[in-house]
Amino acid sequence: MTNFFQMAVNCKSNFFQDSMVILGCSAVLSNGCVIAPKGSMLLALAAKAFNIPVLVVSQTYKFVDKVQSSGRMALLGKQSNETVPSDLVTAIVTDIRVLPPSSAPAVLKAKALDLE
Repeated sequence: MTNFFQMAVNCKSNFFQDSMVILGCSAVLSNGCVIAPKGSMLLALAAKAFNIPVLVVSQTYKFVDKVQSSGRMALLGKQSNETVPSDLVTAIVTDIRVLPPSSAPAVLKAKALDLE
């Protein structure tokens, strides 16, 4: 972890001149974590180290209770997605509005009510 922060400090002058990090995702879990492309968590960690907000762009149909993992592929190290913890995500930009990660259960509840 120390090497990561040394690398991040060295690249700060070039890489972190932007005011925010925007990530896409495959899914938003009920606990506010997001399933994003590999490398997203490292980028979110670096952004947090430099107090740069991380926005995740997602449509509300991507909010889910559970996801099926590709267990065998994960064992082989060929997984293309990773889980980004909710504490690294500043906000989730949806087709409804900008939401904090903690509001994921409310979105799931609203989706369930719409289906009934």
